[in-house]
Amino acid sequence: MADGIQIGTLCVIDTVPRYLTPGDIQLLHDLGTITVQELRSVAAAITDDLTGLLNRRGFHAVAG
Repeated sequence: MADGIQIGTLCVIDTVPRYLTPGDIQLLHDLGTITVQELRSVAAAITDDLTGLLNRRGFHAVAG
């Protein structure tokens, strides 16, 4: 994300060594961009814009 927090990994495994093409690198970049957008959407859906605190949906998601 924009603040540099790492939240996971992406593992690409094959039985033989491979090199990434520029197209492969672009696809991985696009996947990262989509992931960040999804995380921001979820964060926006569960927090109050004014206070930054969890809204009802966020509270229920965290509380269980």
